[in-house]
Amino acid sequence: MKSPNLLAILALALLALTGCSNSNEAENKPMESVAPVESETATTSADTNDRGNIEKQIGEEGSVTGEHNENIYSFKVTGIEPNFKCTDEYAQEPENGKFVKLDVQVSTADAKTMKDQYYGNSVNMQAGAWKYIAANGTTYNGQLGSGSSFMCLPESETIPAQIGPNEKVTGSVILDVPATDGTIVYSDPMTDGGWEYDLSK
Repeated sequence: MKSPNLLAILALALLALTGCSNSNEAENKPMESVAPVESETATTSADTNDRGNIEKQIGEEGSVTGEHNENIYSFKVTGIEPNFKCTDEYAQEPENGKFVKLDVQVSTADAKTMKDQYYGNSVNMQAGAWKYIAANGTTYNGQLGSGSSFMCLPESETIPAQIGPNEKVTGSVILDVPATDGTIVYSDPMTDGGWEYDLSK
């Protein structure tokens, strides 16, 4: 019969060996790789401007593709209305200067494609994903998604906050901009570059 002290020592030794084994396995286990996400901007560099963005017109499609050119999502700005007058009953005046209304269509891939080829499971097209560049080339530092911009339209008319897999949505985005003679840019943080729309045209 073994003494209790000896049993305790043996048990501790066994735990230490097990801990070392698990630690070594964790260190030696290869990290899972994430497939790179490419945008239309990254794959058609000849069409980009000096800012690395693609200049788009109303109705032209933009897209983000995966490692093997699988379409992750595509979108169109189908209408731009500068100096927009809000229609919601609780609407307020713009905080930055003027409202711009964008009408947008978005179509996303299935859940597996988005999981395997994208870094998130939803797409964001709301005001926070946009920025304003003045006519002199200066990027506006303020937020285009102000409190006033979110109260400009009835919720039923706005683009959903998160667009999930295998969805087709239409809706509007309200940008609170300092002026309407510059350029607005949509940028996906998961890709290089972005898509530009000239408000002065």
